[in-house]
Parts: sequence; C-alpha cells; structure tokens
Amino acid sequence: MRIKTKVFYGIFCALIMLSVSASYYRFMVLHDYIIQNEVDCDPTYESCFVWECDSDVEECTGNPDEDIWYYKIAYRNAKNIPACDAGEEACDQFTCPEGGEAECNEVLCTPATLEEHNIDQACTLPENFANELIIEESEENVMFDAEIPSEKTIIIEESTTDEIPADNQVNIEI
Repeated sequence: MRIKTKVFYGIFCALIMLSVSASYYRFMVLHDYIIQNEVDCDPTYESCFVWECDSDVEECTGNPDEDIWYYKIAYRNAKNIPACDAGEEACDQFTCPEGGEAECNEVLCTPATLEEHNIDQACTLPENFANELIIEESEENVMFDAEIPSEKTIIIEESTTDEIPADNQVNIEI
C-alpha cells in the first residue's frame, strides 16, 4: 500500500473514533439530550390531547373513565430529570420547575400542534369540557330533585314564648 493511502485510512479511523467518543461523552456521561414524554393533563384547565382506547388494537374496558386518557406532551433535558421511582407519588419527573428551566416545556393541544406532531387525535378545550360537566351535573340534579318531597313545612318557634306573641311563628316552604 502506498503511504498516502495509509495516512488517509489512519486519519479516517481517527475521526470516526473521535466522533464516537464525543457522542458517548455527550449522551452517556453528560446526559445532554431532550426526552419527550406524554404526561397527564387536566381538561378542565388545559387544552389536552385525547387518547381513546382502540378495541381493534388493544383490550378496552368499556368504561369511558378508563378508556379515555387526557395528556399533554412534555420535553425535558435528561440531565435535569430527577432519579426517582416514577411510581412514587412524590416523584414528578416531567414537571418543569417554578423558576423555569431552559430546555423544559409542555405542549398543549392546538390544531397547529396536531399537524406539527402528526397526531391523529382530538383536542379538548377547557370551556367545552366544563360545559359537558355542567350538563352532566344538571342531569344528576334533576334526578336528585325528583327524590325530594315537593313540600315541607318547618315551624320555627322562639324559646321565650311569653315575651314574643304566638303569631310570630314562622312557616318556611321549601
């Protein structure tokens, strides 16, 4: 082999080794990369993505409370995620701190984010979700009102009847 070819392969191998070493150091030692995760979202306060169970793909319970999940997308730098058991109540790995963190943000559902992330799901708006809750609660109240007797009379008497005339008794209709 020629000397030029040997020098070329030597420099080429050295550059590959340098690239692999730099990548290893950045990702495995410094943990300098962004993690995307889907976290719980409260549809009464935020515009959330809606995940519904697909019976063709997985087993669904038939209960809408268990088969529908409201979520938002969270991004956070791996070096800032606390090392704790995700099953613990106190461990909230993907909540951005109050003071702010440069590479930590949450993405709520909008038509633009659906298109940007290529998500084929629906969004909930807080005002629409609140209206659905009001309708459900009013239906429950109607059923509750039907159980209450239509008329009750409560007589309130004062304890010292000798000072207050008997005609001061009060009847309250409910």
